[in-house]
Amino acid sequence: MTPEQRFAEMVALTSQAFERMHVAAMADLGTSDADAGWVEVRRRLDRLRAAREAGRFTASPPAAGPAVP
Repeated sequence: MTPEQRFAEMVALTSQAFERMHVAAMADLGTSDADAGWVEVRRRLDRLRAAREAGRFTASPPAAGPAVP
């Protein structure tokens, strides 16, 4: 793939992911209000961002500690 094709694919995949998050948020809220769905998507993304910034997500597993009996 060319860089342009890879970029176009990334944009398409990202758009699909946001569409799915939006549909799921509206389903979870039990609403057909698109604006309420986007507010919920933003709330969820903010929550994930806060967890990442607090160090709750890491790129590597924790170091091996003592065995638990």
